[in-house]
Amino acid sequence: MIETSIKKKINDAVEDYMAMHREEYSKFLRQMEWRRQNLDNEYAALKNDGHTIIRALYEIPETLSVMIAKKLTDKEFDDANSLEFDRWFVENYPQFRLTSKV
Repeated sequence: MIETSIKKKINDAVEDYMAMHREEYSKFLRQMEWRRQNLDNEYAALKNDGHTIIRALYEIPETLSVMIAKKLTDKEFDDANSLEFDRWFVENYPQFRLTSKV
């Protein structure tokens, strides 16, 4: 279970980013649309060696990544490094989701 405090900090960082970096955010959204339209497959698989598939689920701008890192403690950052967190993030912030399938 992802702690409510982590969710709040992530939400605050995303909201701050969208308000403070409007032009960068707008460019990012255009780039994401282009990337989505040019995926090799609907799951954005990066590597498939027959045993494992590595895929990109979402992307965030570097500026937002830094803003998130500054808000989270080291433990919170480690806790957010999970598939559960990734799923929560793309469900709540679909604008950062790379794929149409989760």
